[in-house]
Amino acid sequence: TMIYPYGGAPAYTCAKAYLNMYVKVVGREVAKNNIILNGIMPGPIISKGKHWDVLSKKKPKFVKNYLNRYHAIGRFGKFDEVSPFILFLASRYSNYTSGSMISIDGGLL
Repeated sequence: TMIYPYGGAPAYTCAKAYLNMYVKVVGREVAKNNIILNGIMPGPIISKGKHWDVLSKKKPKFVKNYLNRYHAIGRFGKFDEVSPFILFLASRYSNYTSGSMISIDGGLL
């Protein structure tokens, strides 16, 4: 399995950069109409039977090296670590955020 630094293969990375700027620009535009638009950028989330879970079982040394090299926290995220940010953005407490992208990735490089 090929691992690219900084978030993925070139096309994937460019698509993510586009999405991030889209949220920022459209967030600015729709804020004038009292519409708040923000986004989250979760890092890899461990999920039973999915890519990282399967790879962890098939190639544990590879996954350990990946986590040590690219994740400051040294592990994958969990759903319950992302959901509070979603709830925050859906609440009245996020009224002063618009066009914001929140990174929830364990210090992913």
